[in-house]
Amino acid sequence: MLLIACGSARHAATPGAEELSDFVLVIEEKNGQVHHSWQRATELDLSRFPPPKCLEEYLICLKLQGSHALQFHAASDAVEWLRRNRTELLVGTMVIIAGVAFVTLSAGAGAVVLAPMVLVAG
Repeated sequence: MLLIACGSARHAATPGAEELSDFVLVIEEKNGQVHHSWQRATELDLSRFPPPKCLEEYLICLKLQGSHALQFHAASDAVEWLRRNRTELLVGTMVIIAGVAFVTLSAGAGAVVLAPMVLVAG
């Protein structure tokens, strides 16, 4: 699955906490190996990944049930857990990484795409 246009650079290092809301986390499995990259949201066509139709209702439901989103204080811990558990994520799953809310936009075809909620919430 090609997610970016030719010539777009992937961000090799994990962005700092103050920059996370400008990046999309992509986790891909290729040839049996799992790779991740932080890509600038401006370099991706996020319209290819429409937000879950009932995201607002989902968040209200979580709150009413007393459930919480997955939370990680450090981006590296989040990436490690998400790489190991990528097949368990559902579209719409919310993940808090270093205080930034991400939502899972894609969870199939060998790739998981998480984008900051501020970029996808209507």
